[in-house]
Amino acid sequence: PRVGGWSCHGGLQVDGSGAWALAYVPAALVVFLYLYTFGIYNFVFLLQLLPEEKKGLEAPAFFVLFNTMWTMAVWSYLRTRCSDPGRIPDRWRTLLRSSAGVRILPSEPAFQPGVATHCKKCNDARPERAHHCSACNRCVLRMDHHCPWTGNCVGFANYKWFLLLGVYTSLGCFVGVATTVPELWTCITSAGSCGLDPFSNVLFVLFGVITIAAFFLMASMLFSHVPLACQNMTSIEELYDNMENPYDYHHWLANLSQVMGAFGPDWLFPVRPWRPLSDGVVFSEPIELSANMADSDNDNEDLWLSRYGRPEARMMPMLPAQPNLLR
Repeated sequence: PRVGGWSCHGGLQVDGSGAWALAYVPAALVVFLYLYTFGIYNFVFLLQLLPEEKKGLEAPAFFVLFNTMWTMAVWSYLRTRCSDPGRIPDRWRTLLRSSAGVRILPSEPAFQPGVATHCKKCNDARPERAHHCSACNRCVLRMDHHCPWTGNCVGFANYKWFLLLGVYTSLGCFVGVATTVPELWTCITSAGSCGLDPFSNVLFVLFGVITIAAFFLMASMLFSHVPLACQNMTSIEELYDNMENPYDYHHWLANLSQVMGAFGPDWLFPVRPWRPLSDGVVFSEPIELSANMADSDNDNEDLWLSRYGRPEARMMPMLPAQPNLLR
């Protein structure tokens, strides 16, 4: 199925068998691990082990805590995988054809603020911060990287959900391990006295191994991406050294709001920002957009022309002012 012009096998082109494997196998493994941890925690730990250990009263609290984190993690994963990470709007191409005031310059491995650049692979023009993904065979707004585990690009439209995926998966793994430590230790050191049959014992110990490994993997991902988000920088832009980051608001909350939207309760959920601060095409002005305007190509045409039609915007970086995040 396709969601908003993007397929639910992610953005990968799956014409060949090799691409098919890249699109489905890593994602199938991730889904299997989510289902495995859900089943072992709920049906082995909560329903078998805790009653055997006379800890049945703890089960409801553990159930709510773990399954809340698990549900948010799976929800974030599906949004990251099945969403359009940031396609170039059709109206952007129409604007370039109809306006003689926008120059299109060659793309360079450097910051190019306020510049429309030419993609050699797409043979098309793209806004600032957009890059071509060879796996998806298209340009993506504010592209960060292509994630094989989701089978999709991580870009302007789904970077928030990617961060939440790391947060909730890490929290879910932490809760899963922290609440099962005594029972895991018993099953490892004296399997015969833990109240499980040998097969269930192996499955439960494997649950502990998986959750510990997943916690460190996701924590390392967050350790890499959260500092970048707090600088309003992508993994690609981290390599640029031609100038200081022209998109830095010089405050971590202001920078993070460019990804998450203006600060609010929607930060906690893998939904579109209720008060987005950018449309993915223009990053120079701290304009709080309505959710409808962020999705509308026509309403943003004047904003695009003001950014890409000024010669001075192509000659020097523009440091955006800090928006009012608390209103």
